[in-house]
Amino acid sequence: YLDVAGGYYSVNWLTAVGDEWLERLGGKAAVRERLQLPGFECWDSPGGLLIRAGEFPQMGDTEHGHGIPEYTALD
Repeated sequence: YLDVAGGYYSVNWLTAVGDEWLERLGGKAAVRERLQLPGFECWDSPGGLLIRAGEFPQMGDTEHGHGIPEYTALD
């Protein structure tokens, strides 16, 4: 159980966004529409939306410019 009422919770490839923040972003439907990109999936959850960026967690190296495109798109 994640209480995302205060905002969001993220572990890089999995992100939970609370309803209040979703409304600031235009609502669940708007966020889902913006994330219709390869590798993204969204699920409704109590109090918000769960977002998966990529099929599996990935490791990057932002210090050397080797970021992860899915994580950047979600940010």
